Amino acid sequence: MWPLSPFTECSVLPSILRHKAGRTGNEADAVHQALTETPPLAMDDPAEARRIDALNRLDVIDTPRDEAFDRITRLIRNIFDLPVAIVSMIDGYKAYDGLENREVSRDQTFCKYTLQDMTPLVVPDVREEPST
Repeated sequence: MWPLSPFTECSVLPSILRHKAGRTGNEADAVHQALTETPPLAMDDPAEARRIDALNRLDVIDTPRDEAFDRITRLIRNIFDLPVAIVSMIDGYKAYDGLENREVSRDQTFCKYTLQDMTPLVVPDVREEPST
């Protein structure tokens, strides 16, 4: 079973796999939307399917912001004196503090690197990273 990593920050199109059985009025439309709006690589990637399955089991996809996650972002932001702290779950940000733009595609985040393997990605100063 794929373990969830607390170090993984991800954000993709908000419409990706918002479907959950029993939560939509028209299952076919939800599946069609997910398949047509999801980048092809995400749909072909077995690791992506495992991530989505794990998040579905935790019932955190397509849910509103959560005060528990908001407290985590505030705590992290204060402890490390950061301008921004984010918790996101595939379909969008679950919590954020200090962030103005609330929608960022995955290819513009460190998520594209953290999803490549299960080791934590540590970036001491994002301003000095040539890949961003």
